[in-house]
Amino acid sequence: MDSTAPQKQNERPKSKPAWEKWYSRAHWRRLRTLVLARDPVCKMCNRAASTVADHIKPHRGVWELFCDLLNLQGLCHECHSRKTAAEDSGFGNAPFVGIRPDTSAPVATGERGKQFQSSTIDAKKLDKALEMDEDFLKDIPQ
Repeated sequence: MDSTAPQKQNERPKSKPAWEKWYSRAHWRRLRTLVLARDPVCKMCNRAASTVADHIKPHRGVWELFCDLLNLQGLCHECHSRKTAAEDSGFGNAPFVGIRPDTSAPVATGERGKQFQSSTIDAKKLDKALEMDEDFLKDIPQ
């Protein structure tokens, strides 16, 4: 490869940061085991099994943030990839600056009878789950 060729815009630097080796230490392996035991289900999608111990706030080489259990959460591989890509400008994303909105909170719709919509459950699935069978109610004593 020609070393004078311009580097592509989305290409990562060739050298790894010094803190990359922290992930091979026994201390990290113990932290990861604790996090995955504490969070067996992905904290983002609440569906898949957690397979990755994720730093909620990227540590960027700060040892205290790297080791902070309160800054770690269990995520599935898919959610971790999506989160990391958004944080690290992957997939053509611009770097994120600021506070991320809470996407797990209910969203106000303003519709009569449906003031809120769950952000994690499809509205049609929720409506189906909430449908009452009239025959079921007749067996309940008054």
